[in-house]
Amino acid sequence: MEKSNNVDEAEKFAEPDNEENETEETAHEPSSEEAHSDEEITLGGGIKLIGFKNLESGFLTVVKKMVGNYVRHIEEKIGKGSIELYLQKDKEYKLALKMIINEKEYSAEAVNKNLFFVINEVFNKFLSN
Repeated sequence: MEKSNNVDEAEKFAEPDNEENETEETAHEPSSEEAHSDEEITLGGGIKLIGFKNLESGFLTVVKKMVGNYVRHIEEKIGKGSIELYLQKDKEYKLALKMIINEKEYSAEAVNKNLFFVINEVFNKFLSN
């Protein structure tokens, strides 16, 4: 009897073939980043990411967290301001940072094959100036 109960339990959780095909046919709903048609992604706190829209959503999530952490650190040291990050991708990632704090403009640039390294480099250059 236990075997038949286990089989009955397994059948409860098994998906019929036609339902499985329906879920495969339904289109993947784009995330907010994928649906964003503009070249610019605006985050809270006056942060703009330009050229980042073609990144996979997983990469973009990590980028947003990294940028948010660096901006929070900058605001603690220097003050609040607006920040723009411009990303270009050819053979390597080229990232330019422009930040305006108290009507004064600061900038930094970095180039690297790794997206996360280039973000780290540009913020470290900015902080060292």
